[in-house]
Amino acid sequence: MFVDTAMEEAITLLKTRLEEGVKASPLCIAVIGWLTEVRTEPYIADIRRSGEGRVWLRMSDEDTLSPLCSFYEFLGQVRIICQVIKMTEEQSSQIVSLARHRLG
Repeated sequence: MFVDTAMEEAITLLKTRLEEGVKASPLCIAVIGWLTEVRTEPYIADIRRSGEGRVWLRMSDEDTLSPLCSFYEFLGQVRIICQVIKMTEEQSSQIVSLARHRLG
């Protein structure tokens, strides 16, 4: 089985920063949790990409899905999160690729 060690290292670093208590908005922390599969409070209960290319999101403390931003804006925000927590460009690209894959 092929294991992408660069992706694993990027996810591990992101998870470590989350565990260390990164200072960010609850939404940013929830996005990091979603990317690393770590439950945060609140957490992303549902996230999907619409046919029109928008990202819809429902946090655990909300009742309904709401439009968040365009798919490309979301990927840009993921990149900013990575840069703020001092990930390398390669690590940031790995995490953006993960977000892109998960949202199709």
